[in-house]
Amino acid sequence: MIAEIAQLIGPTATARLIAAFGGREVRMPMRHSGRTWDALVAAVGERDAATLCEYYHGAVVYIATSARAHTEYNRRLAAQMRAQGKSWREIAQTLTRPQGYTERGVRKLLEKRGSPGWASLPLFDAADEAESVPAD
Repeated sequence: MIAEIAQLIGPTATARLIAAFGGREVRMPMRHSGRTWDALVAAVGERDAATLCEYYHGAVVYIATSARAHTEYNRRLAAQMRAQGKSWREIAQTLTRPQGYTERGVRKLLEKRGSPGWASLPLFDAADEAESVPAD
């Protein structure tokens, strides 16, 4: 199911969906209104929420948890913030609230890719760039 969702809305939005709804069943709204719709929009944005609702149209969808998806999302967010010139501390503060990362943890997260300069490489495809992650 997660692979299917990732094909529909992309990996970044899927990671956001997992962060918001992971481990729960979600009845996809049939209309673009209501509490579930609002929560979907807050998690993945209006365009991707509409895509999910049109595809699943009222179906109950189980959103699995995925440690790998969370880590990849955090890695992308940290790399994006670093590319924007954010300090290790600013990145850690952003990731600490929802995920519990420290400055050291952020450095380790970014070092896991191998080469020291990997974070400066373009990590996002055109679809991911269109759904940029807001910084605090």
